[in-house]
Amino acid sequence: MSQMEIIEEIKKLTLVERISLVEETMRLIGEDIGSRRKMLPNNDEIERQMERAAELLKEDYRSGGALTEFTALDGEDFDEER
Repeated sequence: MSQMEIIEEIKKLTLVERISLVEETMRLIGEDIGSRRKMLPNNDEIERQMERAAELLKEDYRSGGALTEFTALDGEDFDEER
């Protein structure tokens, strides 16, 4: 059933039936959001993952690492027309 077909059917409902439908729909959405949150890592796990990633990349950010090669250009306007 398409969205437009659903809307046409909803138009046939009484106001009380529409409100009940909206309430039930919101309850289902809340359950869906709640179940998805349970699948997400908690803040402690995210922090551990970020610390691990930072540790793995530490050498790349030290002076002479690949990520610092272009810092000599930091003072230049790169979007300036020449």
